[in-house]
Amino acid sequence: MNTLKSFCENRKTDKFLLLSPLLVLVLTRLGIEIFVNVFDPHISWVPAFLGYYFSIIIVYLIIRYVFKTPLLNHLEFSFKPFPKIGLLIGTIIVPAILPMAAFITQSQFVPNVFFLYILIFALINAPFEEFYWRGILAFLPGNNMFRNLFTAGLFAFSHFLFWDYWYKSPIIMIPTVVSTFIMGLLWMHFMNKKKNILFPIISHVFVDILNLSVAVYSGLINPPGF
Repeated sequence: MNTLKSFCENRKTDKFLLLSPLLVLVLTRLGIEIFVNVFDPHISWVPAFLGYYFSIIIVYLIIRYVFKTPLLNHLEFSFKPFPKIGLLIGTIIVPAILPMAAFITQSQFVPNVFFLYILIFALINAPFEEFYWRGILAFLPGNNMFRNLFTAGLFAFSHFLFWDYWYKSPIIMIPTVVSTFIMGLLWMHFMNKKKNILFPIISHVFVDILNLSVAVYSGLINPPGF
């Protein structure tokens, strides 16, 4: 814990944590600009997401090997201690079921095989996003309110950065940004309380399944509203 304390109190590393979303978003944007012009629109999201994950890995490697701090080692990844029921419902279950209406109305248009793809995507995407937006950034300088607003705002913007390249309708973008902002607030509130990344990951997996992301990006169905 002394290593973590010295890391979080170091102004240079504080600045890196604050600026790291810019690095992630800029690299992601550059990747999207390239991939949407190289690949078919129905599959261009795949390399775009891989570029997104690669940018997250770069941030982690800088923290781990430049600042020599195994930051993720200071996170819990366990069902124990189990959170109190109020915290569990309010910050884990509620965001998980926000896309339920989209799933109910749109899932009938998705071929059965795509549910396997959706599950695979959810099991990959959720850990990457949570380990960055609620894991690494859980150690941002400042108070809990700042961390909540800062991470939720940029997390929502990151979805605008992706979805806007495939779907430009405000009818789609507004509920997407609003819902991901709410999810980001709730998940980070949980992290401020518990520093246990497992529960936000599970919640996020359900979100990615229920919003039918793969079917949406592949153009099989209209983007679901949240």
